[in-house]
Amino acid sequence: MTTAASLVLLAGVVTEARGQDARTAKLPGSLFRQLDAAKVYPALYKRERERERPSWQRFLRSAREAYMDTHPCSTAVLERRYRTGFRNSWSTVLATWRCDGVPEWEQQFLTCAADHEGGRTFPDVWYGGSRGWQGGRFAGSDRVVGHVQVRPYHARRIVPALAVTDADRTVTLETFLIITDPVNHARIAAQVGVGAFAGSTQATCL
Repeated sequence: MTTAASLVLLAGVVTEARGQDARTAKLPGSLFRQLDAAKVYPALYKRERERERPSWQRFLRSAREAYMDTHPCSTAVLERRYRTGFRNSWSTVLATWRCDGVPEWEQQFLTCAADHEGGRTFPDVWYGGSRGWQGGRFAGSDRVVGHVQVRPYHARRIVPALAVTDADRTVTLETFLIITDPVNHARIAAQVGVGAFAGSTQATCL
């Protein structure tokens, strides 16, 4: 199979976009099927076949790693690297900003803002210090959450179909899960921009 044909095989099953909920982004399905992956990565396939005890699961893992190494800025790859523990939440935020071409000055501002807001350790810190889903405890309170403390209605920047407006700031489990995913969180923070932060944060970080 030619390189072009291999890329078509991969591209044909990737359904992702920068504006989508990163949690739904998936690696190409061909990377989970032995014969399809063999067409894209014949050298890896050959090497596995020549082992004394071939393992097709090991081959498929190698194929997925090869794909992720060459597509580091794919939304699916950014998300998978986080979900598998390859990167922590904050490292995922930084990787997403780099991949999306967020200007260096803005990355520095947002990093400084995180130090004054939710911190760089946990992706699910609420204003006030609580962590995790609060079972509706903050519903309607317009609480902010995450490394840079974004508001629940900002989830519509990732999922425009959400029935959430600036006037309806109720915290739901859905909006909480969307905005605390680090890939989504990074993109929301970059979209809302410097002007969304408190004057004290701007004065400190700009």
